[in-house]
Order: sequence, then C-alpha cells, then structure tokens
Amino acid sequence: MKTKITRYLMPLLTLTIIITFYSFSCNTPGPADQTIEETAQETTEEITIEEPEEECISYAEWINQLAKAGKYDEAIEMAEDADEPIIQAEAFTKIADTYAEDGKKDNASEMITRALEAAEKIRNVSDISRYEKTIILKEIANIYRKIGQTGNAEDILNKATELAMIIGEMEDEIIDTYYYKIDALTKIASDYAKYEQKEKALDITNQALEIAPEVENKDNNKASSLSKIARNYIELGQIDKSLNILTQSYELAEESEDNYSKVNILTEIACNYTKAGKENKALEIADQAFKLVKEIGYGAHALAKIAHIYKVIGLEEKALDIFNQALETGKKEASEFSEGETILMEVEEIYENGW
Repeated sequence: MKTKITRYLMPLLTLTIIITFYSFSCNTPGPADQTIEETAQETTEEITIEEPEEECISYAEWINQLAKAGKYDEAIEMAEDADEPIIQAEAFTKIADTYAEDGKKDNASEMITRALEAAEKIRNVSDISRYEKTIILKEIANIYRKIGQTGNAEDILNKATELAMIIGEMEDEIIDTYYYKIDALTKIASDYAKYEQKEKALDITNQALEIAPEVENKDNNKASSLSKIARNYIELGQIDKSLNILTQSYELAEESEDNYSKVNILTEIACNYTKAGKENKALEIADQAFKLVKEIGYGAHALAKIAHIYKVIGLEEKALDIFNQALETGKKEASEFSEGETILMEVEEIYENGW
C-alpha cells in the first residue's frame, strides 16, 4: 500500500551517505592546496539521515540524496508515491539530473518525460505554484542540454520564460510576488546568457530591473533582488550598470536589522563584486559578513562563499582558514537542524565550485 506523502514528510527509512571531500583544484596542488586536501580527508565522515522529530528536509531533496547514492530504484519508487504533481515533478527532475551527471542519457531522458508529465498537472492557481513550475521547467531545460538535446532545451526554457512573465497576475497577498518573479527571471536570463543568447538575456534582465522597485525589503528581499539583477548585468558585460545596482543593494542591506538575512545578502554582494573584478570591495564586504557570522554564530554557507572569494582572489591561506571554520560551523548546524545532513556537502561544493 502506498503511503500518502506530503511535501515535507520524511519517509521511515535510513540512508547512509559517505561524504568524501575530494581534490579542490584541477592544477597540481601546492602547499596550500595539499593542506586543504588533508583537511578535507580529516573531515570525511559517515552521516546517517534519519527521520527527524520535528522539522525535516524536503521530500524531493530526500529523493535526490537517494539517487546520488546510486539508489535509483528506491528514488523512483518514492517519486511515484508522491501525491502532489509539484512534488513528483521536482523529484523526477532531480533523479534525471543525477542520471545526466552519471552519463546515463537514456535514463535521464525517461525521467525528464515523467517530470514534464507531472509538471503539466500542476495547476496555476497561485503565483507561488507558477514560480515553482517555472523553476522546474528551467532545470529540465538545463538537463536536456546536459544530455545533448539542445532543441528540447530551448523549447522548455521558452515555456519557463512565458510562465515567469505571468507571475504576479494572481496578486498573491501571501508572498512577495515580485521577489519571486525577479528570482525566476534572473535565473532564466542567466541561462540564456550562458548559452550565448545575450540579447534575450538582456531583455529579460531589463524587465526584472523594471519591477525591482515593487519588491518589499522584508528579509532583505529587495536587496537580494537587486544583487541578482546586478549579477546578470555582470554576466552580460555591463559592469558599470551592475556596480550602480550593487551599490543600491548594499545600501539596503546596511539598513537591515535582521542579521541572519543580512549575512546572506552581504556574501552575495561580495561574490558579485568578485565577479565584476572589484576585489578590494569584495574583500571589504566579505570581511563585514565574516564578522557578522561570528557574532550570530551561524552561517556555514556564508563562510564557504567567503572562503571561495579569498580562493578566487588568490589568498589561499586565508581561504583555507575560513573554509575550516565553515566546516566547523557546518558540523554545529548539522547537529542542531534536521536538514543538516546536507550542509557539509553544500559547504564543500560552494568552496570548490563557487556560488
């Protein structure tokens, strides 16, 4: 008998994931890199994911972990058991992505088909459902590209764009509609830029900028929206425009009294200054974010981003020191939060690959 599954319900089973931190550079390791590898090996540990007592990770993320552990049959069975189309679509998308990463193109294509079938059943009854469907379609487009189906990728990304454009028409009072719309638009524009469709990327980014004034700055939402828009302009080579927008984003963040969201937006802004080639400004804001993390006692992901900034700039010793602190903070968070089993993996990935 299939058990009814809600979106954030953890199934009653245990998955053991071995987190192995591997080489952090494609180059021949120098003394600093060698130390990083040794540190990573020392932090290799076995993490058992069990049913949490209160909060829990998303059901789709649980399935994603199963797939990444090679337990595809279990992951697929659990995706099939999901009782909501949005959960099924997200779950099959994650399985498809893992198949694609493993080079199993036929399996990935099959899972994409199932993800699209589930996505078609998602009712556009709210702006948040439109947003969630948009992100799923965007991810499916990326997976199509990974397996070489460029035509399908473009078709699906176009559909995602059309859906993103109508986010906000429901006038949803529960969420900050424009914040979610900008998030969707900037992610889609970034993909278009990545695949050399610069004109389309610029048009979508410009539209995101036009609606930015409508975003409320609760939880630093407006500051975050502006930072995302600035990042798109950086990707499109419009550095002066991006710097002007980053200044606005930083000024809004400075006004915030919410230190938790402030840490996240400051690291995001610092990352963007790094991308724009403004290293001194990036380090200045990264240091500000670092001090704030120390003050509040949390922020493993933020520390990983800060460490990556130092690594990109070439300050390897400082990068290693902050990376070690990110790992220690991640362990603390993993012991306190039910979704913590993924934190160390994410910290390592951010440090190695960036944001």
